[in-house]
Amino acid sequence: MIPLWKIKRELSRLKHQAAAIPLLICEPILQKKYDRNRAQNINVSDGLLPALENLVIFVIFQPEGVALSILHTCRHLVASGYSPLVVSNGSLSDRDRASLQKVSHLVAERPNFGYDFGGYRDGVWLIENRALSPNIILFLNDSVWFPVTDDSNFLDLISETSADYIGTQVFENGSENSDVEIMFPSYCFAVKSPLLQHPVFTKFWSNYRLSSSKEVTLRRGERAFSRQMLDVALKPLGVYSLSRFFKSLDTLENEELLEVLNDMVALDPKHEAVRTSLLGASKGPAWNEEVKKLVKAVAKAKNHIGSSPVFSIKKMAFPMIKKNNQRLYTLARKQTLLAVDEGRLCTMNETILAEMRVHKH
Repeated sequence: MIPLWKIKRELSRLKHQAAAIPLLICEPILQKKYDRNRAQNINVSDGLLPALENLVIFVIFQPEGVALSILHTCRHLVASGYSPLVVSNGSLSDRDRASLQKVSHLVAERPNFGYDFGGYRDGVWLIENRALSPNIILFLNDSVWFPVTDDSNFLDLISETSADYIGTQVFENGSENSDVEIMFPSYCFAVKSPLLQHPVFTKFWSNYRLSSSKEVTLRRGERAFSRQMLDVALKPLGVYSLSRFFKSLDTLENEELLEVLNDMVALDPKHEAVRTSLLGASKGPAWNEEVKKLVKAVAKAKNHIGSSPVFSIKKMAFPMIKKNNQRLYTLARKQTLLAVDEGRLCTMNETILAEMRVHKH
């Protein structure tokens, strides 16, 4: 029998697809009108910080007021040598605007048109409009908490690597009968010079068609941008890739593997049955291999930061937690909080922890 949560997920997806059809007609007209009055549509406030060679377009959507974790992210960006350009998909209160100005170079408020890629697009336009010449542009949105630990060196890695297109993760899509297509997700990625000046990069943003449909934005934005950048990047790098996850897992002995098995989130009943069986089995070389085989299979079927959330943070130093309300990430957050409460994950940022406890569902 198909689980109810899966039926609800598919119905929601179909609903979004149906809603996108009329948008195909009206949104090109809306975008022309928006771009014609772009300078008036975007309210820009200067921040207190200078523009550095490393810029961040940090897109936020905080309709209930800017959360403390947003300011935490900005402070970490600044401390790591990055200048935030905060792009809010919606107007800000005077208080929130003033708070963001203290930890950014610019604060831009725009209509909530086009999701994160609408904000990224206006961020790129502002960089050009202000005649800024960054060496790095980090694209980040508030669909994740970042950094979840105060000692994260992820931004240092981006600054120091010779790669010109850096993704936080690598998603693979393909089968035995087709070529595997890889993609860097859009919640956090970086592009470095000279790729920033490449015609493919500049044309993407000048030709990008905004949409308020999530499905269309994923197709035109996340997937298309990643595909085009991977085609022209000299040295792309997916930092927390599945292969890196597998290599980290292969180093574990039985005691650590038992912890991974306990923390693992398995949505497939077949995977969960195997997990339960292994938890009660005697520990030996064969058990070790079977656990690794299971954890890898679940991670391959689902995002490993969701299926093995504690391991990803604790052993891989993954610096983010997704706020997504899909069942995988809801359960992952619960498992992460359990590890914190049991004293097995002691490096988590307190501001983020407090928000996670509210954002359980």
